Amino acid sequence: MQRIAVIGLGASGLAFCSMLNYPKIAIEKNDFAGRKLLATGNGRCNFTNKNLSYKNYTSKDSNFCKKALSKFSLKEILSYFKKIGIDYVMLESGRYYPKTMSAKTVQSVLLEEAKKKSKFLFNKEVKDIDFLNKEIICKDEKISYDYLVLSFGGKTLKKSGSDGKIFEILKKNKIKIEKFLPGIINFDTKIKPTKLMKGTKVKAKLTLTVDGKLVKYSTEDVLFQDYGISGTAVFNISNEAVINLENNKKCVCYIDFCYDYEYEKLVSELKRRKKLFKNRNINDFLLGLVHEKLISEIIYRSLRKKVKIEDLSDKEIEKIAKTLKFFEYELISPHSFDSAQVTIGGVSCDEIDPETMRLKRFDGVYIIGEAIDVSGDCGGYNLQRAFTSAFSAYSNLKEILCLK
Repeated sequence: MQRIAVIGLGASGLAFCSMLNYPKIAIEKNDFAGRKLLATGNGRCNFTNKNLSYKNYTSKDSNFCKKALSKFSLKEILSYFKKIGIDYVMLESGRYYPKTMSAKTVQSVLLEEAKKKSKFLFNKEVKDIDFLNKEIICKDEKISYDYLVLSFGGKTLKKSGSDGKIFEILKKNKIKIEKFLPGIINFDTKIKPTKLMKGTKVKAKLTLTVDGKLVKYSTEDVLFQDYGISGTAVFNISNEAVINLENNKKCVCYIDFCYDYEYEKLVSELKRRKKLFKNRNINDFLLGLVHEKLISEIIYRSLRKKVKIEDLSDKEIEKIAKTLKFFEYELISPHSFDSAQVTIGGVSCDEIDPETMRLKRFDGVYIIGEAIDVSGDCGGYNLQRAFTSAFSAYSNLKEILCLK
């Protein structure tokens, strides 16, 4: 019988073990499986998205993403969840969650499926891997394998066990590792939100430009903090922003607070408000149109002076409309890995067969999940990637082992 070993019982490791109905040893440095999985989607486990596309992923090799995501996409993951007993719901945003809205559900079901043919070794840290002699070296023992699946995660959430130490083992064995950067992250901005704005969350259209060119946009929540901006819309453009900032590009975000108004209609609405509120304070001019804690900063950026509503000129109204549609923040830097939800970078796609997740350099070794240089947007795309890569490795091993 072939000896199969798995290092790491996060989302991808659990998924692989749940799929492959064959004896295997699974090594996990934590005292239980799926630690990071329990934190996904704010504990609700957003596992995929109806808008799933290779365009939702960042990598130095976009062709790898196209090939790697083709075998186990939206239809397949939903079918698999049903098969193992996890019902699901889709929210208006297109995000899929377990029907219980609990990550614990997904972790528990996967764990029970994985137990069927797996021997778990918890609290066991891998010190080294001898790829030539096919041995995993731990503190107190060596574990032999014929096939090895590496599912040890990236560098985010160190407390979950993702400390990046196994990447050093891979580097030592001449495996190319792309530079690590924090993904799905918040940003410091050149101009800081005012104290009044701090903690305010609004739904808006946020557009990222890089050196003046539109790169990506997202219509979701934007959260203003004393350091800069956060929120789902920011997370959705963050991976592109992080990479471009790393390459010394100028990244500017424009927030459209009135994305449901075309510019000309917004100007007309503001002119109507001038007549309606002519005897009121200027800070009442936008009341009911945008969040009240944003009004004073919008007026200040537009006019740089105090003025009565009744005295607003058509040109000044147009300036306010432009500020509402293009409220600007230049991004300075992302926060650290401690705040990141995903790792950008990892094992280079050049090292991996996109169809099977097999490592080209060493026989019988697979790499799945966040360890690969493929990072997804916020919205379930990273868990989808974990399941897709697990399925690719499973499918190849199933064929090799001649399993039904």
